Amino acid sequence: MYKYRKLEHEEYVSTFRRQQSFYVFKSKKGKDSEQCEHPYVGFADIKQYLVEPNIEKDKRKLIVFNNLAEMNGQMRRGQEWKEYNHSVMLDIDIKETEPIKLNNYLKDTKSATKEEAHAKIIKQLKADPYCFYCDISHSGDIKALFTILSDKYIQLTSVNKDVDHDLARELHKENVHVFFQYLKDTYNLNYYNDRSIDYLDKAAFSYGQATHSTNGNEYHLKQDASILCYQINEKSIVEKVRKQQESKKTDDEVLQLNNNYSYAFFKFISAVIKENNTDRKGYVNKNLRTIFSNYTFPFLISISNTDVFFQKYYYTLYKKYYNGDTVDITTFENFKSFIDTIPSSFILPLESFLNKVYSTSLTRIKDDKDKDFFGNKYDITLRYKEFVGKELAQKEKIFKIFDTNNSVVIKAAAGGGKTTLIQEYIVKKFAEGMNRIVFCIPKNSLLTQLIKIINTNHPDIRIVNNFNGHKYDTSEYGASEKVLVLSSTPNLKYCCDAELIIIDEVQNLVAYSNTIISNRLNNVKQYIYISATPEMYLIYEDSYYYMNLEKETYEKKDINVIVSNDINNTIKKLVDKDRKQMIFYNNLDNARNLADSIKGIDFSFLNSKTKDDSDTYK
Repeated sequence: MYKYRKLEHEEYVSTFRRQQSFYVFKSKKGKDSEQCEHPYVGFADIKQYLVEPNIEKDKRKLIVFNNLAEMNGQMRRGQEWKEYNHSVMLDIDIKETEPIKLNNYLKDTKSATKEEAHAKIIKQLKADPYCFYCDISHSGDIKALFTILSDKYIQLTSVNKDVDHDLARELHKENVHVFFQYLKDTYNLNYYNDRSIDYLDKAAFSYGQATHSTNGNEYHLKQDASILCYQINEKSIVEKVRKQQESKKTDDEVLQLNNNYSYAFFKFISAVIKENNTDRKGYVNKNLRTIFSNYTFPFLISISNTDVFFQKYYYTLYKKYYNGDTVDITTFENFKSFIDTIPSSFILPLESFLNKVYSTSLTRIKDDKDKDFFGNKYDITLRYKEFVGKELAQKEKIFKIFDTNNSVVIKAAAGGGKTTLIQEYIVKKFAEGMNRIVFCIPKNSLLTQLIKIINTNHPDIRIVNNFNGHKYDTSEYGASEKVLVLSSTPNLKYCCDAELIIIDEVQNLVAYSNTIISNRLNNVKQYIYISATPEMYLIYEDSYYYMNLEKETYEKKDINVIVSNDINNTIKKLVDKDRKQMIFYNNLDNARNLADSIKGIDFSFLNSKTKDDSDTYK
């Protein structure tokens, strides 16, 4: 829970309000969206820009309330005084096609209709001593602005130093968390951190805090509004920023990653073209067509972060396969101009888009025992002999790391005993007084297997299913009941009372972007992420403890492993008769047909007895 208080220093509040200014931009859409028409507009003159009756939305002014604003992916400076963010916006945004959001809003405001709920909130906002602006937006929803300052903000603005943008981002996040706590306490408005059910817009986390002008039907401006303030854990926030800056990739490093991969990728394509294997050519051609016939801006941004030599090669692939009209492929110069002007705040490795065609470890920045091959720095590397969970000294060290870090990423190969280790940690936390733990695996079949394993090893643990048609309801369990929730990825949003969330196979967690943080629940204090391959998902993450678990002696097996349900286009083409094969094929009925169709190999089976039985046998 975040604690806040009224800023009692009246002279500081008065000075802040006198010097608080706003920035008026042209319409948010179009080529002129970055042009600030009126900088440093004060309270006395702001109404003429905030209120524009009967103007189409696309032509309305855009008013930015914070000095630090991110326009088209780039951080822009505001005025010299007080550049760290201070304003946070309440934006209640509910469309007609979003009944779940509306139901949550009506429930929380104890209202029968949206209009009734809006009337209640607007009335409260106008009476709220901390709200300095509110109105009904052009689309009929509520906008309101509050000023929230941490003691760190006051300290920073009292000295003449350049703004640390990484610190600014972290401070703004803390401001928003405090703000959401205030809304919950004062208005009973709840933020669930889930776009599908949230009526409070996530735009509060953006830096500029901007709104279009309105018709002014409920316009309210309070020039002497009070300020909310709170005490921040300075050591924690500074350490978070330091770690973020240490792990951040420079543009040159990302360029090197993508150039190294592009070189290996094009060598692979050239080799396939020269082969006489028509099946292999067809397989590669099919995947290239899938990737290059459409477009995604993150992929084009990554292409723009390669040398021109490689950009020309990617251009030829677009010329060959692309069937849209958004990307300009008339000439290479037009293509390059197009990709170079796409706004971006970060770049992903090209391998994350092209690994279905070709995957390699050549993209490493450099060989370094202290870093993974994408350059993410390990906080610790622990080695074990047989199973990590059996070595008491290592296990105690690992548990201490879990206990003292809010977010831990474990990189460990399969078969090292991670699941057993995690089960023991769950037992330990329940014994220490924790009551609600969530274990998430993005695959339902693995969750079903995990139920049987835990029931066998720890029959006293109460398990609740939150997957495959089952939904965890927090109201059904008392706060003191000890419950282990087994959850799928989509259903994590229901686990809002979790004290600890453990996510296995975290590389499969990513549903909407190549990040982990976007799937977190704000109120959960402790996370453990587990994966054999977390590297590319950590490049733009921060604030995690990165643990590398290695077996002391690793014997590489000469086995060709294939995971696919595509017999003709994938499995048959990847089978190498000169090596041992292990094929994971998720079709019990056709498994025998698959084995019979591959001549020259005598297959044994490790199958479920029936479709309903997840246990395996020889």
